[in-house]
Amino acid sequence: MPRTTFRNDMTITGDLTVSGSSTVTGSSTVTGDLTVSGSVTQNGLTAAAARAVTATANGLTTGLILATDTFVTVTSANADHIIMLPDAPASLVGKVIRGWIGATACELRTLGAASTTNGLNTVATTEAALAATGEFTAKVVAAQTWLLTYLTELGAATTIVPDAV
Repeated sequence: MPRTTFRNDMTITGDLTVSGSSTVTGSSTVTGDLTVSGSVTQNGLTAAAARAVTATANGLTTGLILATDTFVTVTSANADHIIMLPDAPASLVGKVIRGWIGATACELRTLGAASTTNGLNTVATTEAALAATGEFTAKVVAAQTWLLTYLTELGAATTIVPDAV
C-alpha cells in the first residue's frame, strides 16, 4: 500500500478517508468526517480502539490501563479488584482516558512513584472506588497528577474521593 506524506499545513473541506499509512507534519484541519482504518499516533503514542481491561487482585497484568488507551471497558470479579492508571510523566499532561465499568464495581490506583488522583496518593495508600455501570474519565493535569470524574449510567456526576487501601 502506498504511503502519503504531507509536509505543510492542510485544510480539507469534506470527508477524508485514510487507508494505509499517512504522515502529516504541520497543522491540519478537517471539516467533515475523518475516517481512519487502523490506529492513530499522536505525540509518539498510538491510540487503539476500545480495549478490554479486567480488574485483578493487585491491578497488574490484565488490570493495567496503558498510556496509549483512550477508552477501556472494565470487568471485575469483585468490587475489591483493582485497575491501574499508567505512570503520568509531564509529557502526558492533557492525556484523557475514559472507561466503562461493567456489572461489578472495582477500585482504581495509579502507577508512578508519587502519583495522585484527586489530590490523594493512589499508588499505595489510597484507592478510588468506581461503582458498577458507569463511566470514568481520568485526565493528567500535571506530572503524576490525575483528575478523576465519574458518571452513573443515568448520567449523574458522582464525586470520587479516594479512601484508604
